[in-house]
Amino acid sequence: MAGISTADTSGLWGQGFSLEQTKNLAEVIDLSERVDAFVSRFGRLQDTVGDKQLPLLLHIMGESTGAVIDNLSRAERFSWLDAGHGFVAELTAIANRLISESQRRGFHPSEA
Repeated sequence: MAGISTADTSGLWGQGFSLEQTKNLAEVIDLSERVDAFVSRFGRLQDTVGDKQLPLLLHIMGESTGAVIDNLSRAERFSWLDAGHGFVAELTAIANRLISESQRRGFHPSEA
C-alpha cells in the first residue's frame, strides 16, 4: 500500500493541484488518468476500511455494528478518529442535505 501512496501522491500532488487543473482534465489526458487512478484507489481503500475492517474491529471490541456512519461515530467515541474535526457530524449533515434535496426534487430510491 505504501508504494501506491508514494507513487500516486508524488506524481499527482507533488506540484500541487489547483482548481484550474480540474477544469482542464478533459484536455490533459495524462493528469486525468492519474486523478482517476488515485480516486479509484482511494475509494477502494474507503470501502475496505468502512465496510470490512472497521466493522470487524468493532465486533472484536464487543460493539454492535451498523451503517458506516454509525460505525464511524463509534470509532470517534473510541478516539480512533479525531472528534475535534467534526468528521462524522459533517458527513451526517451532508447526508441529511442530500436526502432533503432528493425529497424536494421528488426522487424516491425505490423508483431508481
